[in-house]
Amino acid sequence: MKDVCNETASQTGVSLDEIVEFYWRFLSRNKEYATHFEQFKKRWTSDQKAAEAEAVVFSLLRAEKLNPDIYEDPSTGGPDFAVRHRPMSRFS
Repeated sequence: MKDVCNETASQTGVSLDEIVEFYWRFLSRNKEYATHFEQFKKRWTSDQKAAEAEAVVFSLLRAEKLNPDIYEDPSTGGPDFAVRHRPMSRFS
């Protein structure tokens, strides 16, 4: 997975570390994502590749201007995102 993440990052001119750092800052600065941020930090410690993949997916969704939103249920886990592919339409 890291090779795919690195390849994607190199195509955009942004390193994987920068993508993860951006996502980390995004979560930490938005109080509505405090629970998710805590889970992301745990994920980073327990399975760094999974955390990197989550950050990359979020970054790709943002790059495609799909306005991703954290849609994770803290009780069941899983890095789920909801996106808007058309105005007023939401899928996850």
